[in-house]
Amino acid sequence: MIFENIASGVVDLFATTPLLLLFVVAALGYLLGHINVGGASLGVAGVLFAGLAVGALDPGLRLPDLIYQLGLVLFVYTVGLSSGTAFFTSLRGRGMRYNLLVLAIILVAAGLASAAYFTLGLTAPQAAGVFTGSLTNTPALAGVVEYLKLAGVSDPTLSEPVVGYSLAYPVSVLGMILAIYTAQRVWHINYRTEASNDVHKSNGDADTSGAEIINRTILVGPQYQSKQTISELVTSQGWDVMFSRLRRGGSLALVGGKAVLQPGDLVTAVGNSAELDKATAYLG
Repeated sequence: MIFENIASGVVDLFATTPLLLLFVVAALGYLLGHINVGGASLGVAGVLFAGLAVGALDPGLRLPDLIYQLGLVLFVYTVGLSSGTAFFTSLRGRGMRYNLLVLAIILVAAGLASAAYFTLGLTAPQAAGVFTGSLTNTPALAGVVEYLKLAGVSDPTLSEPVVGYSLAYPVSVLGMILAIYTAQRVWHINYRTEASNDVHKSNGDADTSGAEIINRTILVGPQYQSKQTISELVTSQGWDVMFSRLRRGGSLALVGGKAVLQPGDLVTAVGNSAELDKATAYLG
C-alpha cells in the first residue's frame, strides 16, 4: 500500500511537471545507454527506451508538443550540419552506390510494412508507425503525426503511429546490434584492421593494419603560411589523416574541408602515429 502511494505520487508529480519528466527520462536513458553487454551498448537510443518504459507507467505522462517539435528541429538541423557536406561529397565517389543500397533497404522495409498491413489487419497509421520504427526514423514518425493532424485526425487514431513505432523501434535496434555482433563473431571481423587495410590498399601503401588510430592536437607554428584549404592540404601532402576540431582564439568549432589554418591555431587530427607525425612536422 505504501509503495502504491509513493508510485502514484511520483506519477502525479511527473504528470504535472513535464520538464522534470523530460530530464529524469534523459538521465535514466543516459545511464541505460552506457550499459555494455558483450561489447555493445544502446548509446543515445537508451533515452528512447527509457521514455518508452516511463510512458508505459501511465497514459497521462506526456510532454508538451513544443518540446518534441523543438527536439526534432534541432535533431534535423545538427544532422544536416554534421553530414550535409559529406553527403554531397560522397556522391562523387562510391556514395551513389551506397545511396542506392539505402534506397533499396527503404523499399524493402516499405514492402514488409505493407505486407503487415494486409496480413495482420493493421490500420494505415499503425503500419506507417511500424515502417518508421523499423528504420529508427523519428523525423519520419513526426511527419506522419503532423500529416494526421492536418487531416483532422484526433486521438486515439493520432497515437496509433506512435504505438507502431514504439513496437518496431526496439526490435530494429536490438536486431541490428545482434546481427552485427553475430557477423563479427562468425566471420572474425576486426573493423579497425578492415578500415586500415582498405585505406592503405586504395593508396597503394604498405600494409599498416596493425597501426593504432589515435587523435592528436597540433599547434600550427608561426612558420606556417600556406593559404591552402584543409582538403587541398591533405591531398597535396598525401596525408592519411582527418581533421575534426579547430580552436582559434577562444572559440572551438568543428573544422570543415574548406577551412584555412593560421599560425596559432590548435587543430585536432585523427590517424595513425606515422601519419600524424607527418602532419605535425609540416604544421608545427
